[in-house]
Formats: sequence, C-alpha cells, structure tokens
Amino acid sequence: MRGQDAYSRGPMTVSPPATVSALAGMHDASNRLDVAAHNIANANTAPAAPLRPDGTTDSTDTLDLPTQMVAVATAPIVYAANAQVVRAADTMQGSLIDLVA
Repeated sequence: MRGQDAYSRGPMTVSPPATVSALAGMHDASNRLDVAAHNIANANTAPAAPLRPDGTTDSTDTLDLPTQMVAVATAPIVYAANAQVVRAADTMQGSLIDLVA
C-alpha cells in the first residue's frame, strides 16, 4: 500500500474497552438473577409461565426449577468476576495516569 497513509486504508477495527464488556456482563448477571428469583417465587402459582432472560414469557414454557437455582447461585459469581475486571481496568488507568503525570 505504497503512498497511502493510515487513514486512507478504511475503517480501523477497535475492540471496546474491557470496562464496556464487564459492565454489560454485570447488567446481564443482575438481570438473570432477577428473572430466576421471579421464576422461583412464582413456581407455585396457578398459570406459571416462567420469564425468560430477555423478559418475555410463553405459556408453552415449563419451569425448570434446578436451572433457576443454578442461575441464582452463579449470577453473583459472574457479577463479581465482571466487577473485578472493572476494578483492574481502573487500577491500570490510574497507574497509566501516574506514569504520565
């Protein structure tokens, strides 16, 4: 690519910062915990159509209580792992600022 500068080669693909993915993971874990808790709380109600993680319901769905219990157990772990990524990114940015300053 002789004679072309970096800007004329087309769009550059850049991945989002780790914090964007981690915050999305925290939101997803929180949502999955809410949905599982809702489904468990409503397990003994008459027409129990469980919520899906996207918030929709379908009367043909059946509640799988063990799966909901696993979601309740794993959501805090997933949330904490993503929070650790946010803390690590914050620490790295702080170190970089200290280095430049």
